[in-house]
Amino acid sequence: MMTLACTYSPSEENDILTVTSELGFSPSALQRYALLLYVSQYLGGRSTSPTPIPSLIASMMSNLSNKQPGETFIVSSLVNSWDQLSRGDKMILSKALAAHIAQSSGQYSKYGATRQKVTIYKKNY
Repeated sequence: MMTLACTYSPSEENDILTVTSELGFSPSALQRYALLLYVSQYLGGRSTSPTPIPSLIASMMSNLSNKQPGETFIVSSLVNSWDQLSRGDKMILSKALAAHIAQSSGQYSKYGATRQKVTIYKKNY
Protein backbone atom coordinates (compact mmCIF):
# COMPACT_ATOMS: atom_id res chain seq x y z
CA MET A 1 0.00 0.00 0.00
CA MET A 2 1.39 3.39 -0.99
CA THR A 3 1.52 6.42 1.33
CA LEU A 4 1.98 9.92 -0.05
CA ALA A 5 3.00 12.97 1.95
CA CYS A 6 2.62 16.56 0.77
CA THR A 7 3.57 19.96 2.11
CA TYR A 8 1.30 22.94 1.54
CA SER A 9 1.83 26.69 1.85
CA PRO A 10 -0.20 28.55 4.51
CA SER A 11 -2.63 29.91 1.90
CA GLU A 12 -3.07 26.43 0.37
CA GLU A 13 -3.63 25.04 3.85
CA ASN A 14 -6.36 27.62 4.51
CA ASP A 15 -8.07 26.73 1.23
CA ILE A 16 -7.86 23.01 2.00
CA LEU A 17 -9.27 23.48 5.51
CA THR A 18 -12.14 25.57 4.12
CA VAL A 19 -13.08 22.84 1.64
CA THR A 20 -12.69 20.04 4.18
CA SER A 21 -14.96 21.77 6.68
CA GLU A 22 -17.61 22.39 4.01
CA LEU A 23 -17.54 18.82 2.67
CA GLY A 24 -16.93 16.97 5.93
CA PHE A 25 -13.65 15.46 4.72
CA SER A 26 -10.47 15.16 6.71
CA PRO A 27 -7.51 16.78 4.89
CA SER A 28 -6.04 13.35 4.07
CA ALA A 29 -9.41 12.08 2.79
CA LEU A 30 -9.78 15.14 0.56
CA GLN A 31 -6.26 14.65 -0.78
CA ARG A 32 -6.97 10.98 -1.55
CA TYR A 33 -10.33 11.77 -3.14
CA ALA A 34 -8.94 14.59 -5.31
CA LEU A 35 -5.93 12.56 -6.43
CA LEU A 36 -8.01 9.51 -7.38
CA LEU A 37 -10.48 11.71 -9.22
CA TYR A 38 -7.65 13.32 -11.20
CA VAL A 39 -6.01 9.97 -11.97
CA SER A 40 -9.33 8.50 -13.12
CA GLN A 41 -9.95 11.46 -15.44
CA TYR A 42 -6.37 11.41 -16.71
CA LEU A 43 -6.64 7.73 -17.59
CA GLY A 44 -10.00 8.26 -19.28
CA GLY A 45 -11.96 6.39 -16.64
CA ARG A 46 -9.79 3.24 -16.84
CA SER A 47 -8.77 3.62 -13.20
CA THR A 48 -10.95 2.94 -10.18
CA SER A 49 -12.97 6.07 -9.65
CA PRO A 50 -13.27 7.40 -6.13
CA THR A 51 -16.56 6.98 -4.32
CA PRO A 52 -18.93 9.84 -5.26
CA ILE A 53 -18.79 11.34 -1.76
CA PRO A 54 -20.60 14.63 -2.57
CA SER A 55 -23.58 12.74 -4.03
CA LEU A 56 -23.60 10.33 -1.07
CA ILE A 57 -23.63 13.28 1.33
CA ALA A 58 -26.49 14.89 -0.61
CA SER A 59 -28.46 11.62 -0.51
CA MET A 60 -27.72 11.21 3.19
CA MET A 61 -28.97 14.73 3.92
CA SER A 62 -32.10 14.11 1.87
CA ASN A 63 -32.82 10.93 3.85
CA LEU A 64 -32.13 12.86 7.06
CA SER A 65 -34.71 15.51 6.18
CA ASN A 66 -37.32 12.75 5.75
CA LYS A 67 -36.97 11.66 9.39
CA GLN A 68 -39.96 12.41 11.63
CA PRO A 69 -39.66 14.36 14.92
CA GLY A 70 -38.78 11.98 17.74
CA GLU A 71 -37.28 9.41 15.37
CA THR A 72 -33.80 8.07 16.18
CA PHE A 73 -31.22 7.03 13.62
CA ILE A 74 -27.58 6.18 12.96
CA VAL A 75 -25.52 7.25 9.97
CA SER A 76 -25.68 3.88 8.22
CA SER A 77 -29.49 4.07 8.11
CA LEU A 78 -29.22 7.22 5.99
CA VAL A 79 -26.95 5.74 3.28
CA ASN A 80 -28.39 3.08 0.95
CA SER A 81 -25.03 1.57 -0.07
CA TRP A 82 -23.38 1.62 3.39
CA ASP A 83 -22.19 -1.99 3.28
CA GLN A 84 -20.36 -1.36 -0.02
CA LEU A 85 -18.33 1.61 1.24
CA SER A 86 -14.74 1.58 2.46
CA ARG A 87 -13.96 2.35 6.08
CA GLY A 88 -12.56 5.73 5.02
CA ASP A 89 -15.72 6.63 3.09
CA LYS A 90 -17.84 5.66 6.09
CA MET A 91 -15.72 7.92 8.30
CA ILE A 92 -16.16 10.84 5.89
CA LEU A 93 -19.93 10.40 5.88
CA SER A 94 -20.03 10.03 9.66
CA LYS A 95 -18.05 13.22 10.14
CA ALA A 96 -20.21 15.08 7.61
CA LEU A 97 -23.35 14.03 9.50
CA ALA A 98 -21.84 14.96 12.88
CA ALA A 99 -20.84 18.39 11.55
CA HIS A 100 -24.32 18.96 10.10
CA ILE A 101 -26.00 17.97 13.37
CA ALA A 102 -23.67 20.21 15.37
CA GLN A 103 -24.76 23.14 13.18
CA SER A 104 -28.47 22.22 13.19
CA SER A 105 -29.54 24.69 15.91
CA GLY A 106 -31.18 21.96 17.96
CA GLN A 107 -33.17 20.31 15.18
CA TYR A 108 -31.11 17.16 15.77
CA SER A 109 -29.21 15.96 18.82
CA LYS A 110 -27.10 13.09 20.06
CA TYR A 111 -29.36 10.54 21.69
CA GLY A 112 -26.94 7.82 22.76
CA ALA A 113 -24.57 5.19 21.42
CA THR A 114 -24.72 1.53 20.46
CA ARG A 115 -22.53 -1.10 22.12
CA GLN A 116 -20.13 -0.67 19.20
CA LYS A 117 -19.90 3.07 20.04
CA VAL A 118 -21.92 4.18 17.00
CA THR A 119 -23.62 7.49 17.77
CA ILE A 120 -27.41 7.45 17.80
CA TYR A 121 -29.04 10.74 16.83
CA LYS A 122 -32.58 12.03 17.30
CA LYS A 123 -34.66 14.47 15.28
CA ASN A 124 -36.12 16.92 17.79
CA TYR A 125 -38.50 18.91 15.57
